[in-house]
Amino acid sequence: MKQAFVRRAALALMIAVLGAGCASVTETEDALVVPGSKEAASSEEVIKQLLVLTKSRDLVAEAHDQMRFMVRVNMQQVRAGQILDARQQKVIEDMENKMLALIQKEFSWERQEALHIRLYQETFSKKELDGLLSFYKTATGQAIANKFPLLTRKTMLQAREIQHGVQIGASKIMQESYSEFMGAGHTGIPTTPGIPSECQVDSDCGQGKSCRNRIGGGNECR
Repeated sequence: MKQAFVRRAALALMIAVLGAGCASVTETEDALVVPGSKEAASSEEVIKQLLVLTKSRDLVAEAHDQMRFMVRVNMQQVRAGQILDARQQKVIEDMENKMLALIQKEFSWERQEALHIRLYQETFSKKELDGLLSFYKTATGQAIANKFPLLTRKTMLQAREIQHGVQIGASKIMQESYSEFMGAGHTGIPTTPGIPSECQVDSDCGQGKSCRNRIGGGNECR
């Protein structure tokens, strides 16, 4: 009963958060570029210039490096405290290499450039693309392009702080609401999102216990 209540509440919160990111967007008044048209070929050249001026390739490379770093950190956590035989070690190394190869493929500039071109064409009219190109050739446009990575990093840090606050607040609300719902005092929910996992595999736990998913995130021995 408690798990079902928590899951429904968490699902409602997730839907609300996702919905906030899907707010209505004002469509351009000008006609968008039609794929395969002469205008599409012309707009592609404009977009490629925009990608250079906005240093989009550098942003993609930075995202690629961050993903690789996260994979390596996660793999180190998997290995931490584990006594692995040669076969197990090879399995983990192969998994890491496959994940890094996948990231390399998905973040290749050839793939990302084609994606950017399609998204720009789906979002901006030819007139708007020409205007953007003119703007990014100015000193102000270049100032934005040069400082955008820093702005993005600051925005992400702020978003994480907000997310952490929401998680703490949501956990408190769910605990209080569940206690009120059950009419049994402040029994609380056993875990809070963000608490580190107690285990990764069954061998991390004592005799007779298994590593299981914890409500609210992470794993625990039980």
